[in-house]
Amino acid sequence: MHALRRERLENGLPVIFAPLPHLHTVQVVFSVRAGSRFESPRDSGLSHVVEHMLFRGSEARPSSAALNLAVEEIGGTLEAATHVDFTELSLSLPASQLEEGLVRLAEIVAAPVFADFEVEKKILREELLDDLDDEGRDVDVDNFARRRLFGSHPLGQSITGPIDNVMGFSVDDLRRHHQAHYTAKNSALAIASSGARSRGSPPARASSPSPRPPSSRARASTRSSTRTARPTCASRTSRRANTIPPRSRSTWWSTSSTAA
Repeated sequence: MHALRRERLENGLPVIFAPLPHLHTVQVVFSVRAGSRFESPRDSGLSHVVEHMLFRGSEARPSSAALNLAVEEIGGTLEAATHVDFTELSLSLPASQLEEGLVRLAEIVAAPVFADFEVEKKILREELLDDLDDEGRDVDVDNFARRRLFGSHPLGQSITGPIDNVMGFSVDDLRRHHQAHYTAKNSALAIASSGARSRGSPPARASSPSPRPPSSRARASTRSSTRTARPTCASRTSRRANTIPPRSRSTWWSTSSTAA
């Protein structure tokens, strides 16, 4: 067993370092407490929609193509998934690119622009139709089991939400959800590598002022996605870029930290 090290940044973000000597790459996972169990019937599916929309662009890279480039450029692969009680973004990249990867991941979660929402709705609709039969009945086994076990409790809701909800969400709904859930104190960052630091916080290029991060499901510029094992809704994407946005790097990860 390799000892984990836990720290907390000045903005309240918990950081966990996991030294795994056998790894040849670094794995960075950002998790936020946002999922179907925290949603009202009106907002059912919103966490999953926000996850998708994180990859539609950020303030510094306002398109999915630019975000693709930003990750691919540093040799990274980015995956995202919405679960019942949390949403995660997982970045795998060469160890030499850890600092730059953290900067670009922070940008994605902290400053989404939620562009091209109507286009993404069409993609989401097709995904949700996979769970329905020809008569529009939900035949997904996991959704059925949740309803039987938990009834009207939020745990009884599907992760993706009903089609009517998804098609009715607005960009204002996305921003409301992002602002409520994507905060430093409601999130956690984990870093696993052969050289995970025994002390100190994740490297970054600026000190960290206030909290304010991000959230949920993903898509590449080609928008091809694969759903993974339930109860998870996951998608995979990779990306690249060349400018480093000031806002996200100063908000999420800091060179100063306090022990958790």
